[in-house]
Formats: sequence, structure tokens, C-alpha cells
Amino acid sequence: MIARCATVLGMAVALASAAANASPHLVGAQLYSCSADGENGGDGAYGPEYQYSTNSGTSHNSLAVNGDGSSIVFPIVEGDNAFTFSTGGISPGTHGCLNLFFADAAVSFNPVYDANTPIPGDLTVVAPVAGSGFSVPAQGTNVQSYNSTGFSVIQTSYDGARYRRIAADLAYQITAFAIDAQINGSFTVRLPEPGAFTAGCVATALLAALTRARARRDG
Repeated sequence: MIARCATVLGMAVALASAAANASPHLVGAQLYSCSADGENGGDGAYGPEYQYSTNSGTSHNSLAVNGDGSSIVFPIVEGDNAFTFSTGGISPGTHGCLNLFFADAAVSFNPVYDANTPIPGDLTVVAPVAGSGFSVPAQGTNVQSYNSTGFSVIQTSYDGARYRRIAADLAYQITAFAIDAQINGSFTVRLPEPGAFTAGCVATALLAALTRARARRDG
């Protein structure tokens, strides 16, 4: 057990170094109308074409993330990364879905319309308008593609992901998402996700170190 935990501790140091060299960036965001399960246009008053987006390569209403409404790039650092967003105040209906897009490089993601190349969110969540709580659409849910433009809507299947890994034991995930009655809101992206590096291993390794220290002292 001690040897295994020592190995895990060594891996943790290596992974921390990997994380420092592989920190993701938030490079795109899109708010679209959906049903409670995340289906595009499921209950929106404006239909499936409703979207607010940061994509400068398509035609849409602007989604201002932390005050920036187009071609965004924000580094995702270790811990909680809190963001706010604002819209023109037109309601998507009873629920809204948020697509987020990430990249290792600090380069904004702005793909143009291409019906043959749908682009689902790297991470997608759904929340009730002026409600509480959020959820992740199930695998196979039809979400809006990031390169939809105007009334030309592309729908594509989401893979149900709740997080994305950047290393064997490090991942980023959405931990909060809310939309208020004015159709403004907030979301939080967390890095890393806890994995095999457990408190139990830390305790075992510390106990082993103390035991060795006592043995050296008493010997």
C-alpha cells in the first residue's frame, strides 16, 4: 500500500507539471434554446435558430462573456474559474443550453457555417430560465452546432461528457450554470477534477514518513 501510494504521489507531481503545461483556454461560448433535457429548440419561443454566441464567423446575437462579446480567449487556471454573461434579454423559453469550447492554445475559435461539419460543445449544460440547478444533456441529445448562422441551424449529437481530461488524472468541468429573468447569467469551470490522488494515499504516505523518521531517531 505504501509503495503504491508513493507511486501515486510521484504521479501527482508529474501530473501537476503536465497540467501547468497543458492548461486549457475557453475559446468560445454559445447559448441556445432547448428543452429541459437539452434538445435544441425544444421549448423556445423563437425556435431552434435562437442563439447568442461569441463566434465572429457566424451571424447571431452577441453573447458577452465577462464583457467580451466576440472572439473570446480566457485561460482556465487551477481552481474555480467564474464567468458572467449577458444577452439582449430575449428569452430562449423555459430553458437555455450553454455550449463551451476549449483549446490548449490561446486562440479564439470562430468556425464559419458548414452544414457538413457540425460542431457540438466540448462541454454542454442546460438550466431553467430564472430557476435553479443545471444538468448535462445525455449522450445522443441533439444540440445546436457552434457554426449555425442566422436561420441556418445545424443540429448535432452531444456525447454526454461531464468533463474533459487534459492529463491522465486532471480534467476541467462545468460546476455551475444559471440564467436569470433578464437572460443574463453565470457559469463556473473548475480545474482539475479529483481523481486517483486520494486523501487516503496522502495519509498513508505521511504515516510512512513519520515511521521512518522515528526509526532514524530511535536508532
